[in-house]
Amino acid sequence: MTLFKSKRLGTKYGGWARLPIHKFNSETIIYSFGAGEDISYEFILSGLFDSRIYIFDPTPRAEQHFKDCIEILTNHDAGEYNKRFGGGDKEYNKYILNSDANLNKISFLPYGLYDEDTKINFFYPTESEHVSLSIDNLQETDKYIELEVKKIDTLCRINNHDNIDVIKMNIEGAEVRSLQYMLDNTDLKPKYISVKYELLRDKNNAETQLMMNRLIDTLNKFYNVHYKNTRQYNYTYVLKTNL
Repeated sequence: MTLFKSKRLGTKYGGWARLPIHKFNSETIIYSFGAGEDISYEFILSGLFDSRIYIFDPTPRAEQHFKDCIEILTNHDAGEYNKRFGGGDKEYNKYILNSDANLNKISFLPYGLYDEDTKINFFYPTESEHVSLSIDNLQETDKYIELEVKKIDTLCRINNHDNIDVIKMNIEGAEVRSLQYMLDNTDLKPKYISVKYELLRDKNNAETQLMMNRLIDTLNKFYNVHYKNTRQYNYTYVLKTNL
């Protein structure tokens, strides 16, 4: 499986790296927030480790894309190239087809993650072809759609989970409030948290800095930094073993 040799799994656009996947197994519970139209990483992880993977995204295009990927595997046919998928990666459908994902252990739930259970406006990006919508209107547009968001403990109750092993977040600015809520208001302490701080990247003002400082202080109580890429705003945290 030559597709799986690099440390980064999946496409350059939507793949993910620097999670200690050598510790994953068939009992690992992974919550992946923010699917868009690239779930190559999640499908490859499923094929490699047979982990239980839950993909969350409230946007209609993301849900349809999950169904498209299921169809690729079910029909054993990569189908036609779609420039929207995988950030335009021409091998994207092959990533899905060759992933050997266990469709009995990979699920899609049409919810966003936030610090309350509600319906909220998600703002469209400036480019209509782009799939990612944001609660914080990171691209300052006027068009939006109302979608459903839930707290992390609510989602765990829906799935009958007392705890989860891995959280991956690529959720267009909602990551700061969502993580702060989890750490302040729940007993959930995933072993690994991997997050892209898009609020800091796209809305770096005094309010964001205060929120980020508070979150980092809280994270430092429970987690060590396993990996950081400050240019890409990507961080991976590992739960401290002495807790």
